[in-house]
Amino acid sequence: ESGAVEIEHAWLGYVCCGDTGPLVIEIGKMSALFTPSVSEHSSTRIFADASLPADALLGRHFHDQGVRLWRHNPQGFSTGIELWQGHAFPASAEGNGGAADFFARLTRRSGRFSLQSGAWALFARADQRADHRYSEDHRHGGLNNTPPPDIRFTGDSLLTGVHALLGWQLNNRQALRLRLEWIQVDADGRIEDETRRADIDSQYQGIVVHPEWVVGRHLLALRAEQLSLAN
Repeated sequence: ESGAVEIEHAWLGYVCCGDTGPLVIEIGKMSALFTPSVSEHSSTRIFADASLPADALLGRHFHDQGVRLWRHNPQGFSTGIELWQGHAFPASAEGNGGAADFFARLTRRSGRFSLQSGAWALFARADQRADHRYSEDHRHGGLNNTPPPDIRFTGDSLLTGVHALLGWQLNNRQALRLRLEWIQVDADGRIEDETRRADIDSQYQGIVVHPEWVVGRHLLALRAEQLSLAN
């Protein structure tokens, strides 16, 4: 509806047990934490576009209604679980749809070297899921673009991944950083449109390598990506 306003984030949180964690409980509409690439906004990313694996395999971002329980240590080991209604790709909220993920992170700093790394797994169930990655709100190009066919997916998807940010402070003006990410998707189910139906058993993989060189207030960055699809 023209002129409608949608709230992207609205959630409540509670922090306890600060001496041992702390333990954080959050509920509401929020961004997932299992990988940084799905919670970044275009205004804060180094590149305007999301990475190809995040765009193709996770729908560019992951905002949903759910519950998160995690033990957060910004200078050490953190771990948590998230339960979602299924409004975010690759799940669906209809029928038996929904999603859940587990993630773990490690942050370390030693002298001029720093490390932020993590691993995660996401299980998503979809029931007649439409592919909103290419819906009216996500299409690029002219106004006369032909919308994609209405193809629906029903089935289960298991996504796993690892990510890392390595930093090396050369001196007080220069630093080198390397961002790495690997994502794998195993999808099992069926796809269908108004006239056809087919079973699908797929494995997709995506890799991102992203080096950066910081000099004062200037930044030079490159990004290499690879996406492989096997149906």
